[in-house]
Amino acid sequence: MLLNISNHPSSLWSEEQLNASAVFGSVIDMPFPDVDPYAGVTAVSSLAEKYLADVIKVGLPDEVTVHLMGEFCFTFSLLLLLKENGYTCVASTTRRNVIIENGIKKVCFEFCSFREYWCD
Repeated sequence: MLLNISNHPSSLWSEEQLNASAVFGSVIDMPFPDVDPYAGVTAVSSLAEKYLADVIKVGLPDEVTVHLMGEFCFTFSLLLLLKENGYTCVASTTRRNVIIENGIKKVCFEFCSFREYWCD
């Protein structure tokens, strides 16, 4: 299964992203936390440890691939914990399309693929 930890619930994914996620099996959404921008390292680390425990409750590393996208420090902290515990983690890659009309910038992201995070 694919555990989606992001600010983008799978119910709002494009047809392309849903089709690409099918290789993982079913998709379960776990809302991305509202990370306080003033939180220190200890608070972010504690939040990541809580999320690790929540992921473990969902399934073991051979049952779950984690789609992880969001606030960078939390994502990095949780990613390291997940990798240390044997989980495969992926990011969604996108094409950034920018349109500027009448001085207003509109940015649209087009899903391209899932890419595995690696730590060497």
